[in-house]
Amino acid sequence: LTAGLDTAIGDFVVTLHPVFDPVSEIPGMVEACRSGSDVVLGRDYSPPRMGPLYRAARRVFQMFARRVVPFAPQAGLTSFRCLSRSAVNAVTRVRARRRYLSVMLDEVGIEPIFHPYTRIIRAGGPPRPRLIKAVRIGLSLLVHHSVAPLRFVSVLGLLGSVLSLLYSLYVIC
Repeated sequence: LTAGLDTAIGDFVVTLHPVFDPVSEIPGMVEACRSGSDVVLGRDYSPPRMGPLYRAARRVFQMFARRVVPFAPQAGLTSFRCLSRSAVNAVTRVRARRRYLSVMLDEVGIEPIFHPYTRIIRAGGPPRPRLIKAVRIGLSLLVHHSVAPLRFVSVLGLLGSVLSLLYSLYVIC
């Protein structure tokens, strides 16, 4: 995605999942972008059903993420997006190793609008959320878009130093 955004040359850039996102929705998303919004994010009317463990982990992550990352995760968002040239330029100026577009839009101050649609299935079955993949993405999002892990490690290091100093004083006295 990053390489595509870096080299895109059109007035609008549309990203989609080739198996699940309907191409027929692109004109509506581009028109919404053309009417003044810099970013249009696709929202699935009927997101895939998640298991109880996945739903519980998602709730815990969302409560934690709202406190740590300047980003409120939205339900049903997909990779179907339309960005104007100014939004693409703003996002590509931020040089981050891992880019999560939804978080970066908040960081650069772009307010998206949402385009509801229904996903289609061209091949295979419906998209199934995978807990392991979601945990990996969630941890990566927290580490790359928050100072909380750095603060945690700093406090841990300070605590270790204090304990070491106390032990040294105990051994000497």
